[in-house]
Amino acid sequence: KWWSIEKEKGKKEFFTSGVERAAQMGFKLLGNFDQVPHFYAAADPKKPVSSYSAWWNSYPPKDYEDWRTYMVETFKAFGKWVKYWEIWNEPDGGFLSVPPGKTKEGAYLDLVTNTSRFAAEEKLGLTLIGGVVSSLSRPFYSNVLVSGVAAAVDAASFHFYYEDQSAEEAPGITAVDWVKWTKSLKGRTGKPLEAWHTEGGPWLADGA
Repeated sequence: KWWSIEKEKGKKEFFTSGVERAAQMGFKLLGNFDQVPHFYAAADPKKPVSSYSAWWNSYPPKDYEDWRTYMVETFKAFGKWVKYWEIWNEPDGGFLSVPPGKTKEGAYLDLVTNTSRFAAEEKLGLTLIGGVVSSLSRPFYSNVLVSGVAAAVDAASFHFYYEDQSAEEAPGITAVDWVKWTKSLKGRTGKPLEAWHTEGGPWLADGA
């Protein structure tokens, strides 16, 4: 997460020993381009920094060239061991704050399309994963994929603990249905979009 490696503007610190050791032990590792330090964030000026500069809540960057620098330097630090990278964490929930004048879907589409463009321009050679949602059934997941996120990534990921069928969730559609739908879309190379389950727990009520 960006804010964890750049506590002071212009001074990044990368700690790679743990990642290197895990890779040597045979683990395949999933990275995450995520969270913007308050001094780079497109934050609501009416809100105090303490309300959004944290691992669970962040705005997108004001200037995407700063995001380019962060992701390129981060990949160069960890890319020897980490080839798979998600873009943000659970943007459908509180982890992504919305700049004034933006929708949550629009803010996330900007994050994904810029990340995809920078990865291509910088020839980073990584697998990009979008979505990263906390709920498959909320409209956010399908909205962002069809709006351009699918075409900018190689896979779409989701976190599945349970689906509680709240008022905003689609009734009667299982996780398996969503996976099949995801695979019907095309990714950034023109191949079918992969569906990745990247976080979950023992309450996989729909998992069978």
